[in-house]
Amino acid sequence: MPIVEVKDADGTLIQTYEIHADLSGGYLTLEDLFDWAKQNAIEDALVTPEQAKTLTFSIPR
Repeated sequence: MPIVEVKDADGTLIQTYEIHADLSGGYLTLEDLFDWAKQNAIEDALVTPEQAKTLTFSIPR
């Protein structure tokens, strides 16, 4: 399960998500992971949809 770090425009870590995905029959890209993390941040009321445009994402090692 990949972990995605979500940071605000200032680079401050605001949330970490562990993404659980069913990979049967398809491909999972970094873009997919980052889109899911962005949507989760909006749904969790951490950011507005407008603020979500400035988020950055990373996969920690």
